[in-house]
Amino acid sequence: MNIKDKLMSLYSTADRERAKALVAKIREQESIYSSMSDIELKTAFQAIRNEVDTEHKKIHVFALVTVAIQRVLGLSPYDVQIQGGIILSDGKIAEMKTGEGKTLTSLYPIIYNACSGQVHAITVNEYLAERDKKYLAPVYSFFGLKSAFNKQQSSQYIKKTIYAENDIIYGIESTFVFDWLRDQMVMSINDKVIQKPFHFANIDEVDSVLIDNGRTPCIIGGEKDKDVVNIINVDKAVKQLKPTEDYIVDTQYRNVKLTDDGISKLEKLLSIENLYSQEHIYIMHLVQQALIANYVFKLDIDYAIKDFGNGMQLVIIDQGTGRIMADRRYNQGLHQALEAKHSDQVSIHSETVTIASITLQNFFRMYHKLAGMTGTALEEADEFMEVYGLKVVPIDTNKPVIRVDHTPELYKTKTEKWGRVLGLIKQYHEQDFPILIGTTSVHDSEVVSDILTREHIRHEVLNAKQDAKEAEIVALAGKLGNITIATNMAGRGTDIVPYHYCSSLCIVADLLNVYILLEDKDHPLVVIQTEMNENGRIDRQLRGRSGRQGDKGITHTIISAEDSIFTRSSLTDVLKRIVSKQNITSKATLRLIKELQTEFAGQASISRQNALKYDDIIREQRNKFYQSRDNVLRYNTVKELDECLAKLDVQINDDYLSDVERVIIRKQLLLSAMDFCWVQHLEKLESLKTGIAWRARSGNNPILVYQEEAQILYDNFLSEISLVIDKAVKGAK
Repeated sequence: MNIKDKLMSLYSTADRERAKALVAKIREQESIYSSMSDIELKTAFQAIRNEVDTEHKKIHVFALVTVAIQRVLGLSPYDVQIQGGIILSDGKIAEMKTGEGKTLTSLYPIIYNACSGQVHAITVNEYLAERDKKYLAPVYSFFGLKSAFNKQQSSQYIKKTIYAENDIIYGIESTFVFDWLRDQMVMSINDKVIQKPFHFANIDEVDSVLIDNGRTPCIIGGEKDKDVVNIINVDKAVKQLKPTEDYIVDTQYRNVKLTDDGISKLEKLLSIENLYSQEHIYIMHLVQQALIANYVFKLDIDYAIKDFGNGMQLVIIDQGTGRIMADRRYNQGLHQALEAKHSDQVSIHSETVTIASITLQNFFRMYHKLAGMTGTALEEADEFMEVYGLKVVPIDTNKPVIRVDHTPELYKTKTEKWGRVLGLIKQYHEQDFPILIGTTSVHDSEVVSDILTREHIRHEVLNAKQDAKEAEIVALAGKLGNITIATNMAGRGTDIVPYHYCSSLCIVADLLNVYILLEDKDHPLVVIQTEMNENGRIDRQLRGRSGRQGDKGITHTIISAEDSIFTRSSLTDVLKRIVSKQNITSKATLRLIKELQTEFAGQASISRQNALKYDDIIREQRNKFYQSRDNVLRYNTVKELDECLAKLDVQINDDYLSDVERVIIRKQLLLSAMDFCWVQHLEKLESLKTGIAWRARSGNNPILVYQEEAQILYDNFLSEISLVIDKAVKGAK
């Protein structure tokens, strides 16, 4: 345990001791409830659910839930699961090792908080959301609580019903965000799905949702006119540039800088006299995106090309999970630049213009209470507290972890690394151990696959190209002698359950194929990690697939000095000196890796902090605008709407119309003008943020400059609404 973990452990001691003390009281009450009939239990729950939140209420609700789990699911929750539930119900983060039964743990805070308001149960994908809802629904029903799965593509009518009629709603984070965003854009109050007040959200894999994806904006967009000619021409020109001579790639910050020769060459190729002149700012923007697309972003690492049945599409690969994000596109023209790069395979789609947006950071800060579970939260404890006010509390494992984590082995070259990986695979395969080989990209997963194919070793590959077969591959991964090569897709949401431990959990496995079932407890899953991630939490998740619930486990980490985590680091020269003479297998290797991951974690944290500062400025404007829009939406009289128009210095003479018609016309006019101007305003804010570095005077804080200029833009935005309405009124005459 490092110093930070020790400090966090001390920091959370009081929470853990309180939870343990409560568990003892809950167990006492459990023994009383266990002798009651189902009807008596249900009556007891109804009697206590409307009480105010007190320790007394928590003890009784938790005891009732424990008995219900035993009767409905046939399972007996561990003390540590109840402890985790207590921490979550308090609005904190419970760090629980993988395999400790977080699904059952979630029942406690969800039911407890459903007593006083609607609960949103957030998972990292819809597959898990639907699984958990189906599996846990009988427990909710036992207490008269209604639950539903909020599918992203459900109709508006279904969503209205879900929000109106259910106590507990399962779904992925973006579903709830987009439901909220769409409610801010409706033209009639009857078109709202009307989410209830954001009472409580329980988030699975909370570090992935709130930290890794926290700064990601959820955007509802419309299409801009395509500029295919310029995009293609710029792409062709950029592809003629030569490395070092014309451009330099900054691998650490994933950027490309043109040399003087490169600028001159592009100006000739594009028939432009001065690429950096004011009139060519747009072309320069296309050039920058084309440079990044061609020389930084890599196929099957950052993105993939897939056929979804309606033609080949370029899709983003989530670096944290290895999964395809088919519903997301890179912004600011980068996606179009990538499509131009592969124009022989995919079509160039229109760039989107933002109609409505919010980051996950600011969305989840709207909840009255948040809680979350994950196996990896301590590393980001400071950020959880600073951004969300969430305290991280580590929970002890039910049984001691006896997994053997071998010391990382560092090799000079990838060739040497792959040779060692092959040797380990053969060693364990001869003994029929199930083997999971972790890679960081589609490309590397296919490299390992090619190596095993040449050796005539049977295996399966799980990556973004085979995502449709995920359930089938995962379900067989724990069989004796099976070898599974996987990207980070195997790191989260994949449960490894030994057959001897399976019991009623196998019902879920049989139904939804989500568990890796280990055939033999004496042949534990062997995890071979072939590259360290910049995010150390992803590494912990992968290793956590093995050695769960006190079972045996084996992990190996085999890396090389040519891996991307090293080539992108400022410590590259240090590393070269270390491995210049020999390969290294020592604790020094581990220390070096942790230092590198700390460096990248710091960079990512700063980036998220800056994104939040910018979005906080937009948030203030967004709240004002949406409140004003909602007021207009709810106005039902000519007088209310005329008063609103008067503030904008606009008058409409339509006395010949009925009051009903006048209300409709005024409301539609106001809403249309507000939305039109808001879209333009968001585009201006995005441009402002993109160019804030050169807009800020030397020595000035860019955030403050952005705040000042954003306020000017907002004042202008309000004036533009008046102009648009006035123009529309005059045009109608």
